Amino acid sequence: MFGLLTLVVLAFVTWELFFFYRRRASLPPGPFAIPLLGNFINEIQLPYLHVAFKRLTDRFGPVYTVHMPMPVVNVADYEILRDVFRSNDVADRIHNVMFEVTRSCENGGIVTSNGEDHAEQRKFAISTLRDFGMGKNLMEEKVRLSAKNMIDFISKQDLNNADLRWPIQIFVSNIINEFLFGYQYPFDDCVKLMDFVLGFNDAVADLSKSMIVPFVFMLPWTRHLPIISYFWGRTQQKFQTMMNYVRVEAAAVKYDPADEPTCFVQAFRKNNKDQRFEQLHSCCADLFLAGQETTTTTLRWAMLFVAAHSDVQDKVRDEILSVIGRDRLPSMADKAKMTYTSAVLHEIQRCANIISPNPFLLHRATVDTKIAGHSIPAGTVVNGDFHQIMKSDPVFEDPERFWPERYLTGDGLALRKELVDRTIPFGIGKRQCAGEGLARTELFIGLVTLVQNFRISPLPGSTIDLKPIYTVVHFPKTQSFRLERI
Repeated sequence: MFGLLTLVVLAFVTWELFFFYRRRASLPPGPFAIPLLGNFINEIQLPYLHVAFKRLTDRFGPVYTVHMPMPVVNVADYEILRDVFRSNDVADRIHNVMFEVTRSCENGGIVTSNGEDHAEQRKFAISTLRDFGMGKNLMEEKVRLSAKNMIDFISKQDLNNADLRWPIQIFVSNIINEFLFGYQYPFDDCVKLMDFVLGFNDAVADLSKSMIVPFVFMLPWTRHLPIISYFWGRTQQKFQTMMNYVRVEAAAVKYDPADEPTCFVQAFRKNNKDQRFEQLHSCCADLFLAGQETTTTTLRWAMLFVAAHSDVQDKVRDEILSVIGRDRLPSMADKAKMTYTSAVLHEIQRCANIISPNPFLLHRATVDTKIAGHSIPAGTVVNGDFHQIMKSDPVFEDPERFWPERYLTGDGLALRKELVDRTIPFGIGKRQCAGEGLARTELFIGLVTLVQNFRISPLPGSTIDLKPIYTVVHFPKTQSFRLERI
């Protein structure tokens, strides 16, 4: 019996080795990989995937194969990636056990769904945003109101030692919360939101550093093994807590079919073809997470950059006072006249570069295709390395430097299109962020309103720490500021 079992195991291992190296031979070149472990032994150290990818690009060029532990074709060239992601050939997300943690139904939501379900829910989300004001001024007015409430709240705090994290978090959350669920958080009563955000940060930190997750990612059955099942269960529980938060919020929205919808949940229940609550929950979870934490994190980085670079902050403020003045709230109509501020926003997003490669954003080839002359079989996993393009593309001279002027033409009156095109924090192609328009509105009005009202400086005797907390989202370290009313 033992001998038969040994033969079965040896046959399985031989079979896996054969197909591992056979698949590897047909893909773009890359570093030597070990079956079952991929490149986690010799190349990749979690959570510093972006560091390994930069090193591998220098060795193998902009298109190569890395094993995580399954083979992943990494694309780190803007022109190649633009052409690849604008087609339908690699438009699907991969199927993996991680998605079971974050969605309520098979092929549900927007971020991780595929095919007609994805196209239908993405289209519905974009059209609902448009109906609620992204094509008009209704949504912008909500952003402006939330920005005003943020300034009023900050003004009541200790300006000599101000923590802007939660005012910014509530500013952004109120906008997406009102869009999804029809209400806003009071700035002085947001414990529920704080618990959610801290839980999210804790969950993604665990996900990024875990050595268990890659094994479960590759071999889903291992999540049932002793020890691994314990740690996997903890990861599941943290994400389920967040999903339950969104579930409760969506279920609490009152809906009368006779009334015109005033939020996404009501619009979904009235107009969406898929009336399952699980689909509604999945879409709300995707929109809430994508629409809240990424914009909040970028604005938190913005405060660090303008505090660390007072000359840049002063130039932005001079432009604000010239175009808008001291008392009027900014509007998106002002942005066309504020070229320098637009350049600063692009440079903040490029330098903050908050999204690192992660399993949730990987693509899958749906048909046999080609990438930069390499034959890519259907089913191959493809990663668009947005992070590396914004950090290392040759068009960004001295890329480690925070230098907004790089985006300006020689006369300073316009933005350089080739640099703007390569600044892609919202992705590109078929999977480009559905809420990009709203996020850009929040970033512009949020930054301008804060700089218009306060001079933002490090605390006396301290310097701004620009080293990120490395997870699948590159969070800034929480730091307090000295604020001076303008």
